[in-house]
Amino acid sequence: MIDKARDDGASVLTGGVAPDTNGFFVLPTVIEASPEMDIARQEIFGPVIVIMPFKSEQEAIGIANGTEFGLVAGGVETPFGGVGLSGFGREKGQEAIFGYVQTRSTTVRIAEAGRTDDSSAE
Repeated sequence: MIDKARDDGASVLTGGVAPDTNGFFVLPTVIEASPEMDIARQEIFGPVIVIMPFKSEQEAIGIANGTEFGLVAGGVETPFGGVGLSGFGREKGQEAIFGYVQTRSTTVRIAEAGRTDDSSAE
């Protein structure tokens, strides 16, 4: 994808190459592209971010809405994005925990003041 982005005229500002190690890895990469380029319209899995300059708020909104993916970005604390062909995308943040838990109720009997369990049996 990175090589195709270069071929399409995008600028690789940093990264874009594999580190000197075994496996299929790429160094963290920043690419400047225009909205019509494939790299700007596809979902990328890896340490690659595409930036697209814009001149107005309306242009930025058009760029954001111009893909069929609802791409998600952010850290663990940001559960936003991930709609459309990007799936649910809410795997970030505390809200994600609720998908892995089951609410249960536990009741504990507390003795009344001055009474013990033995005296309540009378």
